[in-house]
Amino acid sequence: MTDKTQVPTHKDLLYLGLYQIFVTVICQVVLFILLQLTIAPVVVFDKLPEEFWEMSETSREEVQKEIIESVQKQAKEKPEMITQSYYSALIKKSPSLFLMNNFLWFFGFVMTGYILFTWKGIDPLPDFEVSLGSNEINKGLLLGVIIFSVITLMSLVFYFIDYKPAVNEFQKLLFSNLKGNAYLLSWSIYTIGIVTGILEELYFRGFLLNQYIKINAGNFGLLFTSILFGVLHYSADASPLVPVFITIVGYILGRAYLVTGNIWISMIGHAVYNSMGLITAFMVGDKL
Repeated sequence: MTDKTQVPTHKDLLYLGLYQIFVTVICQVVLFILLQLTIAPVVVFDKLPEEFWEMSETSREEVQKEIIESVQKQAKEKPEMITQSYYSALIKKSPSLFLMNNFLWFFGFVMTGYILFTWKGIDPLPDFEVSLGSNEINKGLLLGVIIFSVITLMSLVFYFIDYKPAVNEFQKLLFSNLKGNAYLLSWSIYTIGIVTGILEELYFRGFLLNQYIKINAGNFGLLFTSILFGVLHYSADASPLVPVFITIVGYILGRAYLVTGNIWISMIGHAVYNSMGLITAFMVGDKL
């Protein structure tokens, strides 16, 4: 049991912070490698002609070889085009593959993070035995609505000064294709809204923030992990305001976890916030 009167030293906080950064960077690298191993096969499969399976075996081999060589050449000369083709394949043709990205994130962050933390003798898991009833569900729903309202109000400020923070290429393509597309919306809510929300909460609040709570440094950990959460959402093709907004989202979710000690509430809140953004895009498209 943790001594509630024990105050962690600056050295303790520095060591834990640096190790969390190290683990997060390794997780990001693992995720990047897994994505690179996945992108090319998806793009190749997407480029196969509709009559591919009706061709003779020899013809299929020739067509497949040509497409693979074309994708490999493009990957060397214009790698960003391969990524765009991958996004297009997922969003326009096979949104069910979003679930594959969830599995990659699970293995890249949750599994890799768990292994690296336990390797150092740190138990990163939050308390999953906390209550999950109608009261907690309602609190999670309210938390998600509050976060969405805060971010919407902040966005309106920039709207009134005629500035729209740019989102990354994936979000731009997703939002523009979501408008009026119920099939894409359903898969997006399931994978990007709910599953992604749960996985990110498990890592950032359940793994990272929880370690600071265990050493009685919850407030410091809240600020540190919220910033790390925002930084991880940085994208070179998006506005630098996006990580700032995401840091605020992380701070509110983390504060809820600090106050309630219930990871389920934070997970539900995150899933609701994500889903409300997707529903809004379903209604207004890329005007979001």
